Order: sequence, then structure tokens, then C-alpha cells
Amino acid sequence: MERRKHPRVSVRLPLEYWESDDARHGGYVENVSEMGLAIYSIQEYPIGSHLGVKVFFSSGSEFDGFQVRTRIAWKAPHCEAQWKGYLLGLEFTAISDEDRQKLVSFLSSRISSEARA
Repeated sequence: MERRKHPRVSVRLPLEYWESDDARHGGYVENVSEMGLAIYSIQEYPIGSHLGVKVFFSSGSEFDGFQVRTRIAWKAPHCEAQWKGYLLGLEFTAISDEDRQKLVSFLSSRISSEARA
């Protein structure tokens, strides 16, 4: 059992991330909590770098998402069948109240679904 104040939820969600607006990249979320997320990236960044992140998810029949500012807390090389990149651990540094509510609602629904399974 995980003892974190804010538990991680395993997901596979698309995202967009950027260090500056003119260089946006796509990736996937590995897991997310109220304090941060882990993402797959083909870009290498130093620990401590700041990234903007927009995570996309479905909400009923609608497409929704939330946007955050983050700081890279850790990174690890990651390889799959035909893909090499990095797993980045990001901690939130800024999130709007509206996006925090979207995130909390998304996490609550995922945690409820996992508990019923």
C-alpha cells in the first residue's frame, strides 16, 4: 500500500509539453497525483528544468484536460520495443484553480473506479 499523502494513479494519457512556446512536444503520462506526474519524453532535459504541460483526457462524451507548470524532479532512461527516451518525474509548480478542480475530479473518478474493480 502506498503511503503518499497524494496517491499516484496509473494512467496512459496523451500530453503536450514545452520548455518554450515555440518547441512543443507530445508524450504520454505514466502516472499522476495532486502534486505531480511522471511522463514519457523523447527529449532530454536537465533535472530542475521547468516545463509547461497540458494533459488530455475524456470526460464522458467530452474531451477535456488540465494545464500545469512543472519542475523536473528526476529522470531515468526508458526503452521499449522501438522507442528510446526518458521517464521524467515532474512536480507541479503552478496550476490554476480551475485546472486543479479538473485534476481532482479526474483523480477521484479514477480512484473510485479502481476501488470498485
